[in-house]
Amino acid sequence: MADGTLKVGTITNSAGSGNITIGSGVTLLSNVPAFQVVPTAEQSISANSYTKLTFGTENWDIGSCFDLTNSKFVVPTGKAGKYDFYGRYLIRSNDDKEYYISFYKNGAIVTNTEAKEVTGGGAGAAGAQTVATLDLSVGDEIECYVYHSSNGAKNTYV
Repeated sequence: MADGTLKVGTITNSAGSGNITIGSGVTLLSNVPAFQVVPTAEQSISANSYTKLTFGTENWDIGSCFDLTNSKFVVPTGKAGKYDFYGRYLIRSNDDKEYYISFYKNGAIVTNTEAKEVTGGGAGAAGAQTVATLDLSVGDEIECYVYHSSNGAKNTYV
């Protein structure tokens, strides 16, 4: 089968069970780079400027592609391609202001999602979330930044 699609439910060896051998030159896309990171402490976010989110825990990191020390994803050797990213944050705020979350690729903004809080006062929370599909090359770096226009610095929720 040249340049086609093969769809099967089960693959077995010629005896009907056991291991199979995959020839050289075949690319397997199993357990490609994937990760989930979360903060371990509140983070102060300055008003009216983008602040990089920092993460303290990897819940999982298939391919060891997330640099926890620098809070960024780095595309590993041989893994260029399309990647899906999801990010969200909440901050302690009761101001009717603007909130953004953005992904940066190699230091430049590539996505920017806005949310507006309308709480009517009192203790509240505000934030934004975003989803992005990015075409990345080996060595590309992805970081997550947030912004708010509330009065003064605000802390994120953990």
